[in-house]
Amino acid sequence: MKKLFYCLIVIFSIVTLEGCSNTKFISFEKKPSNSYYCDELSNLINSNSYNLKILDLNMYKQKEISNEEKKVLIDFFKHMDKKKNIITNTGNDISNEKIQYKMFIEANSQKYVINIYNDKYCAVHPWDGEFVEDYIDSDGIPRNYNLYGFCKYIFREYL
Repeated sequence: MKKLFYCLIVIFSIVTLEGCSNTKFISFEKKPSNSYYCDELSNLINSNSYNLKILDLNMYKQKEISNEEKKVLIDFFKHMDKKKNIITNTGNDISNEKIQYKMFIEANSQKYVINIYNDKYCAVHPWDGEFVEDYIDSDGIPRNYNLYGFCKYIFREYL
C-alpha cells in the first residue's frame, strides 16, 4: 500500500509540477552582431522623433532634454566606429564601475536605456531586451559628443 501511495505521489508530481514547458519568453538565439542594440537605436532616433530623459543617479534628478540638445545623441552614434568602440569582452573595466547617469529614449512605443558609467564607458540596451547590452568605449569619439560630458552639462546647476 505504501509503494502504491508513493508511486501515485511521484506520478502526480511529474504531471502537475511540470515546469518550463512554455519557452516562448526564453531566447536561445545568439546576438546577431556586437553592435545590434546600437544599430537599432541609431536607426530609431534618425528616422523618428523621440523623447530623451536623463536621470542623474547621484542626486536622483531627472530632466527632459529639448530638441536642440538631443542632437548630441545622434552625433554620438554618427561618430562611433563599431570596430573600435564596441567592446566584446567587458572584463572588469565596466563591471566594477557605478552607473552615474541613465538616458531613457522613447520612440514609437520602443524604449531604450543608455547606462553611462564614466567619460569612457557606456552601455546600450532596450527596456526589455533579450541579449547582452552593447558596451561602448568612448575613446576616439569627439569630446563634444561624449555622453558623460553632455550629462554633466545638463546637470551643471546642481554641481
